[in-house]
Parts: sequence; C-alpha cells; structure tokens
Amino acid sequence: MSSTVLDVAHLTMRYENQPSAALEDVSFSIQPGQRVALLGANGAGKSTLFRILLGLLPFHSGTIKRFGVESTGRGGGKVLRSFRCQVGFIPQNHGLSPNLSVLSNVLHGRLGRGNVWRRSFQSLASKDDRDQAIECVRQFGLESKALTRCCHLSGGESQRVTLARAFFARPKLFLADEPAASLDPSIADEMMIALSNQAKETNATLLFATHNLEHALKFSDRILAIGNRRILMDGATSGLRLEELRTLYD
Repeated sequence: MSSTVLDVAHLTMRYENQPSAALEDVSFSIQPGQRVALLGANGAGKSTLFRILLGLLPFHSGTIKRFGVESTGRGGGKVLRSFRCQVGFIPQNHGLSPNLSVLSNVLHGRLGRGNVWRRSFQSLASKDDRDQAIECVRQFGLESKALTRCCHLSGGESQRVTLARAFFARPKLFLADEPAASLDPSIADEMMIALSNQAKETNATLLFATHNLEHALKFSDRILAIGNRRILMDGATSGLRLEELRTLYD
C-alpha cells in the first residue's frame, strides 16, 4: 500500500499559444491524513494544478503518482476513474447539474460506483444512498431545498450543495478549490470547520486552495504555496504568522 496520497515530481505544464509554462518543475508529496493549504495569487496555477491532478488537463513532463499509481501526461482509463472515485472534488464553479434537484446533485457524489443510473436521480436511488444523502443535505442546512432545482439556488447555497456532494462521496482525498470563496464570512468559517472535521473524522486527506490566510493557518497542518509557476513555500503551518504568508502576495 502506498505511503503517499499524491506524489508530484518535476511537473511542467504549458497551455497552447502561451510563451511561458503555467507550472514549471513542481514537486511535492502529500501523506495520508494531512491537511494542506494551497496558496498563491490569482493566476499562480492553483486551479490548473487541481485539474492536472484530476486528469482533466495533460502535462508535458514530470510524473504524478496517485495513491501510488504513476502516470505521465493526461493518464486515463480505469486507473484514473478509480482515482476519481476516491476523491471529493469541490470546484470553484460548483459544477452542479442546474436542472436537477439538490438531493440528486448530492447523490452524484458516488456516480462512479455501482449502477450509474440508480445513483443519478433521487427518485431511483437506493434507500440507503438516499438516507445518507439526506443526512448530508441536512448537515449543511439545506433540508428545505432538498427537492429544489439547483438553478434556483443562490451562490452560497450552491457551494453548500457542492460540499454536501463531496461529503456523500466518502472520499479518501478532498480536493477543494476555494471552497469558501462565495460564502459570507461566518458561513465560510462554518463550512471550513465542517470540511476540516470531516477529513479528520474519516482520516481523509485534504488539499484546499484559499486566499483566506486565516483559514490557511487555522485549518491546515501544512502550507504549500505557488508563485512564478513554481513552489515558493512548503512547510508546517505550526509557527507561521500571517505576516509571513502575506509576503507571498507582495
């Protein structure tokens, strides 16, 4: 069994028609159970890195080991599908199916497992899946919206659905791209507490991108920072101060 969840070595990625690399010679490893905050200014490559880790973007050189399985370039096939089934992804743009209900969207958290169609819609899901999905909906205060189509939700409500969907997946790894960015400060704190606690309780690994430096210090045990297409900082959160993290954005 692999001792690392993610092992990235000398990763370089370039977008077409761009003179410089989006990421260049990026290397890091993440161990099981770690909570890692990914920092960096807008355009530093945080979202690009998440998409590469999920196999949604190709990369030009280097290697990635996902749960010990190595790939180069885009990857794909059964290995990549198996990895995604173990990930709870929380994207910036929510990634919900707008014409389906909140409950159906939460059930999509386990789409890659078992019978796809039975897991796609709340009316076809098994009682066990449905009960667990309802509990996730309740956990995020969305009971009254459970049968509401997601196109009728506010941005904050949509983000809570995305979190509930990730929790329902019961992943080994949470990948969260600005999970609290569209929420009011008090709600954002509640969501980060819930995400951090869920990772602890299930012994899942958490990698989350954020511009909220207080969240980075409070909810991670390690800081990974990207700038100028490279890793600028990689170390334990303990002992770091806000002033030190602010220099990453100077």
